[in-house]
Amino acid sequence: MSDQKIVIPLDGSGLAEKALPFGVALARLRQGKLLLVKVVSGQSFSESSGIATPEVKEASTYLELIKKEISQEGLPNWISYDRIETQVVAGHPAHELGEVINSLGASQVVMTTHGRTGLSRFLMGSVARDTLERLQIPAIVLRPVELADSALPMELMYQKTGLPKPGEKVSGQIVVALDGTPEAEGVLPPALELCKAAGFELCLLRVVPPYTPITDGINYRAGEETKERQAEAEVYLESVRNRLAGSEAGVSIVFEVLNGNPAEEILEYTRHGKVSMLAMASHIRSRLSTLMTGSVAEEVMDESHLPVLMIQRN
Repeated sequence: MSDQKIVIPLDGSGLAEKALPFGVALARLRQGKLLLVKVVSGQSFSESSGIATPEVKEASTYLELIKKEISQEGLPNWISYDRIETQVVAGHPAHELGEVINSLGASQVVMTTHGRTGLSRFLMGSVARDTLERLQIPAIVLRPVELADSALPMELMYQKTGLPKPGEKVSGQIVVALDGTPEAEGVLPPALELCKAAGFELCLLRVVPPYTPITDGINYRAGEETKERQAEAEVYLESVRNRLAGSEAGVSIVFEVLNGNPAEEILEYTRHGKVSMLAMASHIRSRLSTLMTGSVAEEVMDESHLPVLMIQRN
């Protein structure tokens, strides 16, 4: 059995539970374990009696219920009971979830997030976003179309995930968005591992932004400059593909260069064809800078209908 441990953070809400189908399918595909985690802000034990507090007991009961429901044989998507672990972490506020996950020895996180943008993100905050900023391991982020107040995990197990069952052949593609920097290439190893496990194709994608006088200065050769940048992007992606192909036998690797707004072009590219997942690196940014300047990775994460594999740039 693989030493992979997939973590799904839960808070008792239907939104968080919508990560379960994908997490279960991924753990089965990787032949690893699933770790269900719930963070409670109170103490673990009563100071007077040494007995677990009601909050911890309630959280433990909740996780055990989830564990039993998603391990029922005969469901379209399930994982055996002995491959599921549960853990209640007390004494940490919700925004410290990232640090908690980092301490668990996990290899990957699967979690849901609200698709918020702009001022609402700045004012309301997001546990998911705080967690992503602090994570030191790859995370697969899903944005549910419908945000139910509650959901039955057993019913969720009937949802399609886009991942093949172990031994099953499914046509799919993981698109890795690159910008020419080594930091962005940090997402390649986990994307390649998933491609090998799922039998997916890897597509290296780079978007060349349009030439603009405001940022690039006045240049009457703007059209030629754009073509030169596109040619440079193609050379770069081909070099990355050749480098990967030498060590990743069995994975089909292609590349594509597009022109336009990076976030818009990435999202449009994934709306057709066999794309199953996006993968990209994201800057660690303060909320204020996010509000003022935005981020391609964050915009894609907020708007994508597909799972997004993300790592933080160092």
